[in-house]
Amino acid sequence: DILGVDRADIWTFKHWGDLMISGNIDLLTHERRREVAHAVVELHDYFVPRIEERRRRPTDDLLSIMVNTEVDGEPPLTTAELLPIIDQILLAGHETTTNLIGNAVLVLLSDSALMARLRDRPADIPAMVEEALRWDPPIQCTYRRATRDDTIEGNSVKAGDLVIPMWAGANWDPEVFPNPEQFDIDRPTTKPHMGFGFGPHFCAGAELARIEARIAFEELLGRLGDITLDESDSDLSHLPSFASHGYRKVRLRFSKLR
Repeated sequence: DILGVDRADIWTFKHWGDLMISGNIDLLTHERRREVAHAVVELHDYFVPRIEERRRRPTDDLLSIMVNTEVDGEPPLTTAELLPIIDQILLAGHETTTNLIGNAVLVLLSDSALMARLRDRPADIPAMVEEALRWDPPIQCTYRRATRDDTIEGNSVKAGDLVIPMWAGANWDPEVFPNPEQFDIDRPTTKPHMGFGFGPHFCAGAELARIEARIAFEELLGRLGDITLDESDSDLSHLPSFASHGYRKVRLRFSKLR
């Protein structure tokens, strides 16, 4: 909605998103790479006329703001500059929020007392989401370029080297999080986790992800009872990626509460 996408096109966007995110998860065949490239072209072809329309007739949606905003006297972004940003808006929450919810669901399925607590006290759901982001984050690492020569734990790093900080490991640092292997939603929040990264490149969609996960669990626990894993139709093998962390398929059985 915020990008002015027609509701009738939602599943087309899901198809494009699945293809475009696959490069972060799987080793792609030549044919699969062609499909991904074709999806990118189709996505851009979809948005170019909408960008041009917002230039002619601005509205109050995010796309119009992106198209027409000037910052510090600089002209608005060009279409070529806008398209990669739109790619990121589409993809940023596509895989990560899905995996966050799936990872947290499996925790609740293994802890009936916690599930019951959250049903009785939905105000605790945000704390559960934060602990899920610490305990089993959907993104395990990031990529950075070293800005200067340095030595880390005896390893020489040169300016310009590609480094991959594994922030999932930092989330299990016992000096910061005592008994890190325990899933504890009552942990103090004075030492924030690294589930959204850190510093100037902190995840721009963090608050949206929190809201999405909170609402998902409010609805899940408020409307569904007797929630169990449908083992016959689930695939709990991990995604073949060292960066994205989730499961191939989490299917549930449940009864209706309301």
